[in-house]
Amino acid sequence: TIPTPLGSAALDDPPSTDLITTTATTTVTVTVTAMSSPTEHQLTERQLQAIEDEIKSTQPLTSIRLPIDALIHQYQSSSSSGDDDLDDDNGFLQSAKLLAEKYTHLRRVRGDGNCYYRAFLYALAERLLRRMEGEEISRLKDKVSNSMEWICGNGYEATTIDMFHEEMVDLFDFVAALAYDVDSGNHHNHNHNNN
Repeated sequence: TIPTPLGSAALDDPPSTDLITTTATTTVTVTVTAMSSPTEHQLTERQLQAIEDEIKSTQPLTSIRLPIDALIHQYQSSSSSGDDDLDDDNGFLQSAKLLAEKYTHLRRVRGDGNCYYRAFLYALAERLLRRMEGEEISRLKDKVSNSMEWICGNGYEATTIDMFHEEMVDLFDFVAALAYDVDSGNHHNHNHNNN
């Protein structure tokens, strides 16, 4: 005899088919119940949408330029507030001070899953415009415009990236037009879609 979760069983005894059937039935029942409850699914979707709407209404995609001291102040005040994560806060504070040695400003970016790409592209566009690097803008614009074939040749389906590619091309068209306008002295009100 050997101990089992349901009592003892002799080594000669065949496995209990009741246990297997019960487990399978229970599993199927739970799975079917979870999948056939549209009300719970709808409630979850509504709750997620409400959270997303609140984030959109309270956090811009990118902030205005802020002095780097804003980051230092944020971590100084959180480390002095008596939080339990003092070691983490001190590490962030030290990192903010290191950033302040090299950079003078920052922009906050909404953390929504696309924040890295938004931050990178925003910084790139801003750098190109600040330095008025017309040749570099043209080079990057051409590279992006002609990248679809290369991307698809590396395993991506055109239908899955087409919208993103178009947005990227539009961004570089916008930056190039803005740089041209500034360079030529034309000051127009350019509104690029920021949603």
